[in-house]
Amino acid sequence: MIIGILKEERKGETRVAAVPDTVKKYTAAGFEVLVEKEAGQSAGFPDEFYRVAGGNIVSREKILRQADILIKIWCLPKKDFPLLHAGQILMADMETYHHPEYAQSLSTLGIDVLALEKMPRISRAQGMDILSSQSNLAGYKAAILAVDLLNRGTALMMTPAGTIAPAKALILGAGVAGLQAASTLKRLGAVVYVSDVRAAAKEQAESLGVKFLTVDANADFENKKGYAAGVSRDFLLRQKRIVAEQLKQTDILITTAFSAGKKAPLLADDKMLAGMPGNPVVVDISGGNVAGKNLRPDIVFIQDENLATKLPNSASRLFSGNVWNLISTYGGTAFNISADDEIMAAIRIVKPQAKRRKKQ
Repeated sequence: MIIGILKEERKGETRVAAVPDTVKKYTAAGFEVLVEKEAGQSAGFPDEFYRVAGGNIVSREKILRQADILIKIWCLPKKDFPLLHAGQILMADMETYHHPEYAQSLSTLGIDVLALEKMPRISRAQGMDILSSQSNLAGYKAAILAVDLLNRGTALMMTPAGTIAPAKALILGAGVAGLQAASTLKRLGAVVYVSDVRAAAKEQAESLGVKFLTVDANADFENKKGYAAGVSRDFLLRQKRIVAEQLKQTDILITTAFSAGKKAPLLADDKMLAGMPGNPVVVDISGGNVAGKNLRPDIVFIQDENLATKLPNSASRLFSGNVWNLISTYGGTAFNISADDEIMAAIRIVKPQAKRRKKQ
């Protein structure tokens, strides 16, 4: 069976879907691995590393025509569709919540798509969950970025010349990214506060040694998939009042809350941010938690939904490991997509509609 590793064509994307160490695992398991030229270059993995690992550096066209399993960070662009054939398997973040039409187009070609972003949040799937691995790095990078941009130190410093008070940070959203951001800022000496609508988040945050902003101790808005859902209007209003009050003493704000399949909820508007101390840093990795318009000129504002690309080497290693775990768990070279399996049922969004033709 042939695995194809394609170079990402999206502007600003620096990651690669498989690193040389994982290619070595694939070849040892009996796969033939085709790697597009310079696929890993921007992540720090030159072609020679893949050759040493047992991969073959070939053209994009050859991979698209010959690979049984295609692995990417993001879905293929439509210009590549004519080179595909029925029976192939594509594994990628398909952005199904925003662009379902891509999967629909592929279905007419008989391509079986495994949308990695739809991996269920169950213990058995943790090692295959790309959202968790990439969010973990995004939260870390958001914290490092915020500290770097802040015009003061974050840790308590007692010196003969005077005392520097620790910076105060607020994290909105205590998922994987939020908890990593909180943990990183805590290690760097900041006083960290966290807010979330899920009851489980309080215990998780406090286990890191950070403070949790409680709105209603009896409320819990977590669905069966582990995401925030069904948050009442009354709760949101009360949460906003508490957050607005906390922002008055916040030097760093990092927002990480998103809803699967929906627009990220607005958690901090310009009026709330206007109450922050001078020269604060705001990093929004949700793409919508912060209203980035009409902000005070001294507020440093960054909105980036794909911060993992700023750590391409680490992000590629984790993404690659997630996919390896998926493929090895489901049979390796005898890869099997079982319709009855809970994980496959969640991520498989395209059922082949055409018969597989023989390769030329």
